[in-house]
Amino acid sequence: MASQAAYIGDDPSKDFLAPNNLGMLTVQVVRQTTPDFKPVPPPSGAKYIVKDLAGIFPIIEESLP
Repeated sequence: MASQAAYIGDDPSKDFLAPNNLGMLTVQVVRQTTPDFKPVPPPSGAKYIVKDLAGIFPIIEESLP
């Protein structure tokens, strides 16, 4: 079941559209940002953005059944 899965990626141009459309939890890892960084909103962008892999765990614990 897609609602019980998470998709982790780093490139909104190719990573998040299909998982968002399937109802998956999506998380973008952005290790370095620039002053002009602008998050891409869903459905093309991830539902959550974190700065490192450790930031994923609290989101998964809160979001998945």
